[in-house]
Amino acid sequence: MHKADRLLIFSFVATAFVVVVMVAVLNYIIDPLSYFRLPVLYPPQYSSNQRYQNSSLIHQHDYDSVFLGSSLTENFRASYMNQVLGGEWIRLSISGGTAAEFGYTLNCALKAKKTKRCMIDMYWWAYGRTNSMALRTKHGNFPKELYRKNIFDSAQYMLNMDNTLTSIDYAYRIILGHKFPVTDIDTINSWDETSQCGADAVWNFYEKNKYLRFNHAGACSVDQMTNNFMKTIGVEINENPDVMFDLVFFPVTPLYFILMGDILPNYFEFRRLVIDDCSLMPNVVVHDFSTQRAMVSCLNDYRDTHHFRRSVSDAIIRDVFSGSCIVKSGSSAQRRIAIADQIALFEQEHASKLGDD
Repeated sequence: MHKADRLLIFSFVATAFVVVVMVAVLNYIIDPLSYFRLPVLYPPQYSSNQRYQNSSLIHQHDYDSVFLGSSLTENFRASYMNQVLGGEWIRLSISGGTAAEFGYTLNCALKAKKTKRCMIDMYWWAYGRTNSMALRTKHGNFPKELYRKNIFDSAQYMLNMDNTLTSIDYAYRIILGHKFPVTDIDTINSWDETSQCGADAVWNFYEKNKYLRFNHAGACSVDQMTNNFMKTIGVEINENPDVMFDLVFFPVTPLYFILMGDILPNYFEFRRLVIDDCSLMPNVVVHDFSTQRAMVSCLNDYRDTHHFRRSVSDAIIRDVFSGSCIVKSGSSAQRRIAIADQIALFEQEHASKLGDD
């Protein structure tokens, strides 16, 4: 090889090395996803993707209590939970989250900070869907590397092209003195003030989905839901005996139960197994809001058949504090009858709208 060729190769390698180092340094300093620290040159900017966002919340914010769940949890405020329940809460919402994502996120949150209490959303679809044990790709691959802290994951973060482009944008705005939006993590992802709630919205959702009911009893078998719960949340309950776990079945409208179709018996059996088994554990309390008529019958408090507004979220926190909706082993049959009665009464009151559905 000629000397000129060797010099050219050396120059290329040296230039590439310098570029890689500059990219890594830029991403380390700007740190667009708050992987290493909260920023000091600009207010924290959180990804709109909750799976990315939650890693920042876990690593860079103080907490001793964790609230984890699906999109049903998006209108809860950590500050209100602090006020009513005590402690320092952090809310980790995962819209469309699977059991695997719940379990992985909870495991990382418990390892990151000394935690004394966890409240878990028991939304059945997270545990019963066919991809319950998968990290979802619909919203982009679940960024496991952001939740872990080792040299390989850190290097991947500092050399990521998307992070680099974001860091360049942030650096440009810092140099020019542009203002950054300030995010209130208390209401991050909350839709309470932006979505239209009311009976019309609920009925419209029902009309659009009444022929697409959750009629997948085979896919959402009782064994699948129970096993997926025990492999994820159940593991954390057993491995963290000093942490108190609140398992919460949130309220939904009777229309939601109607949409569940032939999956409803499986859902009831899943509930029974969770209530009967988990309520006997010394570090678990189970709360069930599905029979709270004041919560489930007022369609004006919902944006669809199951997503409720902040006023309901606040009421749930107050009831968790008072313990008024705690359920014990052996009470499932009675609660199943109560839900069936609610559905029958709703069908009777709205027979003209439901028709032959």
